[in-house]
Amino acid sequence: MIVWLHLAGQQAMQITQDARALQYIDGSVRTLQVLQGLDPLRDSIDGEAASITVTCDNRAAQCTDAFSVPPLGATATLYGVRGAAAVPLFVGVVERVTIAPAECRIGVVA
Repeated sequence: MIVWLHLAGQQAMQITQDARALQYIDGSVRTLQVLQGLDPLRDSIDGEAASITVTCDNRAAQCTDAFSVPPLGATATLYGVRGAAAVPLFVGVVERVTIAPAECRIGVVA
């Protein structure tokens, strides 16, 4: 499935897995092709909010640069393609950004 994460706000950007998503996204917004994977959606259990974690490749330090000021509190929308249309799959806010030399993890909570 083609998916990407859109981060809104002053540091608006989109994080894609590959070039297939480019035809669906806003070309005027900074786009990084570093998305590696998504942890399974954590559904709300025992009062916890639903959440996802997006893992990105940081070996070229693109995330280190992009998140020098982490976008905590920014609205984050995970999109996917169904048929020929882009549809939101999950909407939340950025709760945490963890940067390591090889990867970056973005935690989004509903």
